[in-house]
Amino acid sequence: MQWLQHIRARRVRMNWRRSVPALLGALLGSVLVLALLLSTLLPLLGGQTPAGAAPAGTATLRAPAATALASADKLAGQGDLYRAIARYGDVLAVDPRALAALARRAMLLRQLGSLPAALADFDSALLLAPDNVELLVERGSTHSLSGEYQLAIADFNSALAAKPDTLLAYYGRGLARNGLKQYSDALLDFDTAVIMAPQFGAGFVDRGLTRMALQQPERALPDFSEAILIDPKNAAAYENRGAAFIALLRPADAIADYTQAALLDPNNPAVFNDRGSAYLRSGDAPRALADYQHALQLNGEFWQARTNLALLHIERGEYAAAEQQLRSALRIQPGNPSAQRSLVVALRGLQRLPEALAAAAAALQSSPDSVELLTERGLTHAALQDYGAALRDFSRVIELQPQAASGYYNRGLMHDGLRDLPAALADYTRVVELDPQSAPALNNRGHVHFQQRNFAAAVADYDSALTLQPQYVLALQNRAAAHTELGDHKLALADLNAALQLAPNDGQLYLDRGQAQHNLQQSAAALTDFARAVALLPGNALAYLRRGVEQASAGQRSAALADYDKAISLDPQLIEAYNNRGIVRMQAGEYAAARKDFDATVKLNAAYTQAYYNRGLALQALGELPAAGADFTKFLELETDSTWRQRAQDRLRELDTAGALKAQGKLLAQGNAAFNAGQFQEAIKRYSSALKLEPTFLEALYNRAAAYNQLQQSKDAIADLNGVLKLNPKFAQALVERGLAYLALKDYAKAIADFSAGLALDAKFASAYNNRGIAFIALKQLDKARADFDSALQIDPAFARPYFNRGLVFESTGNKTAAVADYRRFVELEKDPVWIAKGQAALKNLGQ
Repeated sequence: MQWLQHIRARRVRMNWRRSVPALLGALLGSVLVLALLLSTLLPLLGGQTPAGAAPAGTATLRAPAATALASADKLAGQGDLYRAIARYGDVLAVDPRALAALARRAMLLRQLGSLPAALADFDSALLLAPDNVELLVERGSTHSLSGEYQLAIADFNSALAAKPDTLLAYYGRGLARNGLKQYSDALLDFDTAVIMAPQFGAGFVDRGLTRMALQQPERALPDFSEAILIDPKNAAAYENRGAAFIALLRPADAIADYTQAALLDPNNPAVFNDRGSAYLRSGDAPRALADYQHALQLNGEFWQARTNLALLHIERGEYAAAEQQLRSALRIQPGNPSAQRSLVVALRGLQRLPEALAAAAAALQSSPDSVELLTERGLTHAALQDYGAALRDFSRVIELQPQAASGYYNRGLMHDGLRDLPAALADYTRVVELDPQSAPALNNRGHVHFQQRNFAAAVADYDSALTLQPQYVLALQNRAAAHTELGDHKLALADLNAALQLAPNDGQLYLDRGQAQHNLQQSAAALTDFARAVALLPGNALAYLRRGVEQASAGQRSAALADYDKAISLDPQLIEAYNNRGIVRMQAGEYAAARKDFDATVKLNAAYTQAYYNRGLALQALGELPAAGADFTKFLELETDSTWRQRAQDRLRELDTAGALKAQGKLLAQGNAAFNAGQFQEAIKRYSSALKLEPTFLEALYNRAAAYNQLQQSKDAIADLNGVLKLNPKFAQALVERGLAYLALKDYAKAIADFSAGLALDAKFASAYNNRGIAFIALKQLDKARADFDSALQIDPAFARPYFNRGLVFESTGNKTAAVADYRRFVELEKDPVWIAKGQAALKNLGQ
């Protein structure tokens, strides 16, 4: 799909430590802020007794308990929390109703992360003082830390019922509501909190975070700024304002805020991670790399930084380094979807496609509806050329996101790969409907029109793509090809000139422009461009072939021969190079060498019409008149152009007038004419007459065998082909023909042996693969059959029958989508009406 534009949106992962969509994770930090505020702003229920609470000060304790309480408070003040907790236990052993000991031990237990034990103490304390507002707020904050948001809200509600102006109850309830994703209700609580306490920086920060959760970064920004005005050393406010700037596509401002946060909190890895992502959005990859690495120096277990570092490696094509980071990230955070998706991308970049497929499948088990994972698996299937499987993945993406253009775009690529051009056209059209600014979709739709030979529609789409992106080189190149097909070589040249202004080192563009100049008979300019193409694409056989053609036209035969030799060495299957080299050799009087080139041409493509005429000329010059007559006759069978037909007929008359065409040559030509007319009995009669005159006439013997095969006289065909192979044991085509005879006799083992022997002699024999595939189907070896049909189509994508046969295999294995694609392609290519009807019947059977 070299004419198509493949795209994937560039994604930069941010780790907003306290921002959406990680707001639930951020809640823990906010609740810890609340707990800190409580510990500093509220009394420890010692000498002061809240309204409605039973007296619980130290004065109410018996002397031993009061002494133990004082000792515990001292230990707590010294940071010796475990011993302090034990001493509070001593107090409670003497007086189980010591409210202060219960409350203070609960707060220390919470500080140590022992949330169930802390809640148990708060519960006991509230049994003693059920209306104690401070205790209700403390227990509410502990419930929030435990993720018990409904219970937390109940406590904050009770506190507000008892004392409606309790600032921290509104704040804590707002945090709990955020935990339940009740963002609108949370906003109301934070609004109340900041109205009650305009200098309450934490309230502004968390209101900003809530607005981020509601996708209102423009409204969150003033909240974070207000928090900074209240406390210029509030690192979290800078950090989260940086996140808001990122959401507003202002990476430079984000970098400034992250830098300030890093100065205030230099040991916070999240700040460096987020600044790295901001640098990456600004196009500064080196600084992004440095920040990600610094984040990992601060915390080697910080998986977000490892994932972002891996994404940077992927952007730079460093897939092995990316894999290493992603494996570590997934060890730390096994189910992280971003790391899982990125691992698939890295493995695909390393061309470890089966591993990439397995990684995608494993990740999808836990996230079966992940659009990103489905997309990556689809792209991996596509890289394996399993377009049917990729099609299923992209269709699922479309089901999940029917208004997202990317799913249709990728599915369009797969339909194109399966040669289902109407479906590809529909998908690209849908992309354009959803995203009218998608120049790649217009380019690709133009390519579909091009393949359908609707060149005017292709030009219209390329025009639209270039209106959106005037510097779209691929669209310029594609439009030039369409102009060429429409015969407007000047417009094609103009497009290629424009493309080369944008991409002056693109060898393919020089190759195309050279051809446009050749079409305009600007030989010197064409030669210059072909030379440039050869310099830029030293491994491109087509560049040497085209330069060879131009040099031959200019009379530079030696240079042309050198280019054809190089083209053939780079691509031994390049048919035109053999034919063109044969012409130059024939012009130089090297008829025997020319004949070998034409033999190679015909061997590679038996339907290459011009090679028969050219070989006839070489054979005539070598005095091999019967063979020359046979080639001119074959040429007449294939050629439709009246001028060229007249030339061949003139050649045949020359041979007849000279009386030089031997009788067996005439009989061979007559037999060939009868064969091609479908008169196989008459052909056999003529070949047999030729063989009476010359029993070792190999071509007549082979052709008679082919005629017997057409009449299903398989044993007679085998007898003739045994004779052929006795004369020439390395005649690959004879082995394949004998394989067909065995196939008709249902002797599949011998048929497969002959087809395999033929392929051993000629690995590019497409029909041999096709025929062997049929034998494998008969033996129910469907995997081998499909492999053979794949090989046949790789050699000759326009060979119709393997599509039908492979469709049968797909249908048998339940792959309806692939079967339909193959049957449709077969119907497009097949010329025989009977076989076309078979393909249509197969499609109808599948509901098409």
